[in-house]
Amino acid sequence: MQVVACPQVQFVSTEDIPESIKNNEKELEMQREDILSKPENIRERIVEGRISKRLGEMALLEQPFIKNDSILVKDLVKQTVAAIGENIKVRRFVRFTLGETVEHAKTGTEA
Repeated sequence: MQVVACPQVQFVSTEDIPESIKNNEKELEMQREDILSKPENIRERIVEGRISKRLGEMALLEQPFIKNDSILVKDLVKQTVAAIGENIKVRRFVRFTLGETVEHAKTGTEA
């Protein structure tokens, strides 16, 4: 349910996001007009904060839990580990979209 509720989620954690995407996000943020007039050191911190937020939106474990938005998914996993005494690790997820086939999902085309 969490994956379906958050369509922008593409990765399990921020560590799983490729450097190319991180660099691309940084380039895009550095070009924004609202920070071009700021000093370089302040601009870097603003960009880092925005990138961190954007990468968090792309990572499943950084999402607010849909049934209780006061906790993140990673915190829910930690609470569950503590409650049941077993180690839990989210390794991957798959999102199924009604009417979409595997070939369409990979190529982004329609039949």
